Amino acid sequence: MLFFCIPLYGIDRDRTLAQLHHTGWTYIEGAPGQVRALAQTTDGYLWLGTATGLFRYDGIQFQAYKPQSDQAFPQRNVVSLFATPDGGLWVGYWFGGVSLIKNGTVTDYGKPDGLPSSAVLAFARDRQGVIWIAAGKDGLARLEGSRWKKIGTDMGFSGQANTVFVNRAGTVWVGTPTSVAYLVEGGSRFQTAAQGLLRVRNFAESSDGTLWMAESGYGVRPVPLPGKNGGKRGPAVLVGSQAIAFDRQGSLWITSLGNGIRRVPYPDRLQPPKIEGPSAWRFHNPEVEEFTPQDGLTSDYVSCVLEDHEGNVWIGTSGGLDRFRQSPVVSVTVQPIASQGALPIPSLQSFTTNALAAGEQGALWAAGIGPQVLVKIQHDKIATQLRDRYVDCIYRDPNGAVWLATPWSIFRLSGEHEAVPARGPGAYSYDATVRVGQDQTLHRLHLPAAGGITVSLQSRVKAMTQDQSGRLWVSMESGTFRLERSGWTSLESLGGPRGAATAEFTDSQGRIWFGFANTIAMLDREGVRTFSRKDGIQVGTITSIQGNGSKIWIGGEFGLELWNGSRFQLVSPADGSAFGSVSGILANSDDGLWFAEQRGVIHIRKAQLQQLSPGKVEFESFGLLDGFNAALRGSLSSPSSAQTTDGRLWFATTKGLAWIDPRRVVRNEVPPPVLVESVLANGRKYDTSAFFRLPPRTRNLQIVYTATSLTIPERVRFRYKLEGQDKDWQDAGTRREAFYTNLDPGSYQFRVIACNNDGVWNETGETLSFVVLPAFDQTLWFRLLCAAVLAGCLWLLYLLRLKQVTAHVRERLGARLEERARIARELHDTLLQGFQGLLLRFDAVKKAIPQDHPAHNQMESVLDRADEVLHEGRERVRDLRHDEISANELPDKLAKSGEELGKEHATSFSLSVIGTPQPLDATVGDEVIRIGQEALANAFRHSRSSKIEVEITYDPSRVCLRVRDDGVGMSQDMLLRGRDGHWGIVGMRERTQKIGGQLKIWSQESAGTEIELTIPAAIAYPLSHKAVRWHWIKRLL
Repeated sequence: MLFFCIPLYGIDRDRTLAQLHHTGWTYIEGAPGQVRALAQTTDGYLWLGTATGLFRYDGIQFQAYKPQSDQAFPQRNVVSLFATPDGGLWVGYWFGGVSLIKNGTVTDYGKPDGLPSSAVLAFARDRQGVIWIAAGKDGLARLEGSRWKKIGTDMGFSGQANTVFVNRAGTVWVGTPTSVAYLVEGGSRFQTAAQGLLRVRNFAESSDGTLWMAESGYGVRPVPLPGKNGGKRGPAVLVGSQAIAFDRQGSLWITSLGNGIRRVPYPDRLQPPKIEGPSAWRFHNPEVEEFTPQDGLTSDYVSCVLEDHEGNVWIGTSGGLDRFRQSPVVSVTVQPIASQGALPIPSLQSFTTNALAAGEQGALWAAGIGPQVLVKIQHDKIATQLRDRYVDCIYRDPNGAVWLATPWSIFRLSGEHEAVPARGPGAYSYDATVRVGQDQTLHRLHLPAAGGITVSLQSRVKAMTQDQSGRLWVSMESGTFRLERSGWTSLESLGGPRGAATAEFTDSQGRIWFGFANTIAMLDREGVRTFSRKDGIQVGTITSIQGNGSKIWIGGEFGLELWNGSRFQLVSPADGSAFGSVSGILANSDDGLWFAEQRGVIHIRKAQLQQLSPGKVEFESFGLLDGFNAALRGSLSSPSSAQTTDGRLWFATTKGLAWIDPRRVVRNEVPPPVLVESVLANGRKYDTSAFFRLPPRTRNLQIVYTATSLTIPERVRFRYKLEGQDKDWQDAGTRREAFYTNLDPGSYQFRVIACNNDGVWNETGETLSFVVLPAFDQTLWFRLLCAAVLAGCLWLLYLLRLKQVTAHVRERLGARLEERARIARELHDTLLQGFQGLLLRFDAVKKAIPQDHPAHNQMESVLDRADEVLHEGRERVRDLRHDEISANELPDKLAKSGEELGKEHATSFSLSVIGTPQPLDATVGDEVIRIGQEALANAFRHSRSSKIEVEITYDPSRVCLRVRDDGVGMSQDMLLRGRDGHWGIVGMRERTQKIGGQLKIWSQESAGTEIELTIPAAIAYPLSHKAVRWHWIKRLL
């Protein structure tokens, strides 16, 4: 058996109406009543035309439609709907008039536009895009440009028009109270196709091109074209109808005016009615199915029928809305047969399945409790029924025989002509034989005496299996035993666990597996081997054991495990959840593994089972929305699942049975259309059809979106992302709203995507763009202004700090100036005066020495030098008393120092001045000169350079001195600590720190050295601080 998925192109016509998943919505579920028309637009919405207005349905909620343009409809009583390929929707009203809804706007047509005044009963669109309407007693009309033109006798048509239809060939068909007329494509006049009819209400075209009509006064049949059927009556369904439709698989759906719906799965097999007349509808036609309020239809008065884009069929009734869809699961409510004259069957309406096993030719044996009935189901009907039979366990052996364990005995059910084994270990004795049903015989085993072993069938049988010799293994509360011809052998006596096995299975190699609580026993020719937690078993009590080839699967209360040949491996879902309450494993399917679980029926595909190295698997589940109408019985049934010979998988439920045909599991391959329905910001609703702007300080934003997948809308999942706010996609699950708070001003783009019930994603989705406007204090210019104010404040703080630092430095410099003045006074009043006195005395001594004496010349030379020293001393005293040095003093002194040092070394020296030289503070200038002279001395003496440059920069904001050479450079360690025994660099840094400057030294071995001294203008220049401040203000402006 090969598993394949059927594309969802309509409902399988081999399924009966009872096997389809039916859902009804009435006023209680929020659906409107009096549904007269149905249509589905290209955006996926299902539209309902009712007596109370126009509604649309997205699968979750019914909404009375209000256009985004806030236009009001001319009427509320809708009688007809028609969706066009360009996304438009035509609406016809009971009291005349039509509207076209397109792109959120409504265009109304009435008498001024040439529209007939009567109710518009039907729309049609020909292949040229022209819209036709049937307006009842006002006849037929079509839209030419922006005006309606009534079709009259000039085109061969007159009288009433109940319906209009365009077939695939482009022919326009019109139904009247008594006839059918048609206009071929390109023709100019209508022709009559049939007369003598009884109120033609609707048309539908079959896949072979046959045109069927619905007559409310007769029934549903093909249009009786001239020359067809030799004048004989053709096939018909005699039920008054006003709407019919063919689904994509070819089934004909028929509405009725008071008797529910009809479906003809194979219209080509329909025969002419044998009985006609008013009571003909009462006679059952095997080719016609019916569904009425007794089956769950919302009303027996049905007005319209529609097949949607996903293949679901929708029915509009006077009581609400109905949907038929093909589900993977078919629930079967077992209804035991109450034979005439027999005793009544208890709990006839409630069949809870207790055990089941496959029979021959697709049959299934199922045992129930309440009532205690054993039934054989074949061809979806009860073929055989045994009442008052409480069956604990059913087992089908490899030879096809079915074994039944009851509280009184064990029975073997076999074909009437099947030979019962008479020899061998599995040849049991039987003490009674009863024929049941057709070609079925029930044999009761003659149970041997226990032989001292406590065996009690009244303890209820939990599991059965058969070894390769044909001997039964039976598990009861008193233990697990092998049934011999003459006695019982316990598993415990063979070395196995004690107690009752909760599951048994014989694999293809003849090994017998027994399940207990977190324990597995395996019996083969070598004896019993027991597996426990140390072998990987961690699923609790074993409820099911099955195998396929070498793979053995066990299921328990806490999961699913696989025997890999040496130990058991836990199998977990890839989504991070866990399997629980596993039972009813079916491993014989050609497409993987099936089992019952707490979520429903689980299916793991074969491809997933072939790559189990990490123990994680993808799976699909089937639950209530997939066709189950009751909970699974799980481990309460022995067994709880079976695969019949026709390939169907059966599961026990609390209300009967359910089956899945793996060959015909329906997949929804249609990506769901995604739409944004509304935007609500701060309590105000916005039009989503165009770009919009939200007000400043949008505190609360609510975006409502939907996806119009109508098959199982409860399983549609969404992801959304607000670009400009969200970094990643948000997984919303099934929620259809997004909320945001306190969005910043800016441009945003909201994107939402969705997947249908089978995980098919619409990756394009819907996009919504909008802007949140900024408030006054959120604008860019306001932020720039704030930044400017902040920068101004920081600048003022800087100036304040600079003023404080400058004042501190000037205070220190003032103290130094006072000290210099005191030193100058002391030098002048003491040292210089004393030195001058000594010179006078030495001069007197010189005069006493004869001029021709050698000492006279020497003394004169000494006195000359002393005069020079005295002059230098006076100059130093003068310098100490000055509060500034001249503009050129710094360049001159450094140039002089460089020239003197250059005489002693073969090194090129240059000095350059950038800017206009300015007088410097005396203390600062003195320190700068000292630092520059120290730098020059170091460069000449230690750099071994060929060139030394000095650069003095006078800037309004600073004074900068640079001394650089191209010599050998210094290491980083020397830059930090200086040369051993030398204090030049350290002294320069100390001097710089005293005057509030900054000293930087760049050097690298073999790459030269550069020393940069920077002094702020407020410290270096003896100017007003205001001058410096106004200089910066001018630069900023």
